[in-house]
Amino acid sequence: PLQRIDQTVAALQDGHLEARIPLGQREDEVQQLLRSLNLAFAQLEDAFRRVEQFSADAAHELRTPLTALRGNLEVGLRHERQPEEYQKILAEAIAEIAGMTRIVDTLLLLAKPGAETRRRDFLDHDLREIVGTVIEQLRPLAEERQIQVAPPVGQAATVHGDELFLLRMTYNLLHNAIKFSPPAGTITVSLEAGQARLGCG
Repeated sequence: PLQRIDQTVAALQDGHLEARIPLGQREDEVQQLLRSLNLAFAQLEDAFRRVEQFSADAAHELRTPLTALRGNLEVGLRHERQPEEYQKILAEAIAEIAGMTRIVDTLLLLAKPGAETRRRDFLDHDLREIVGTVIEQLRPLAEERQIQVAPPVGQAATVHGDELFLLRMTYNLLHNAIKFSPPAGTITVSLEAGQARLGCG
């Protein structure tokens, strides 16, 4: 058993987090110890995977708003502007930073144990306002690709849900529409009440 433990620990040190101690046939105190060690190794593997997933989620969620923020500031520095124009650019930058702060808070919350059963704040939200907010956040990215994003069309649509997750869903949808649309194109956002549908074309 000691050799099997040593071999498994060596495999874990080499990065094989799925390695476990082979169990023998006899049921004794040694077997109980080996099962306890395997359980501990499984919990360590799960914790490490959560850290990996958190890092990937953070990179994915923050890459686009950081690109939009940088683009907005670079546009503002290209030539001299009036003070009120600089104030508008800084206000938009602050709004982007606030959005990224919310994303980080959400990621930290999701990284905690038991996050899957977290009670979310489900309230009624105007989807038109959410779409408008996201369009403004992505406007620098759209301008960089010479893509026009038209304001949402259709009737008002109220959605019962968690505002932060609705914003993230809409953000990902519009970002993909901008990313995969041909340059100098136009994106139209349509809202359809009654069937909880949001579409980009």
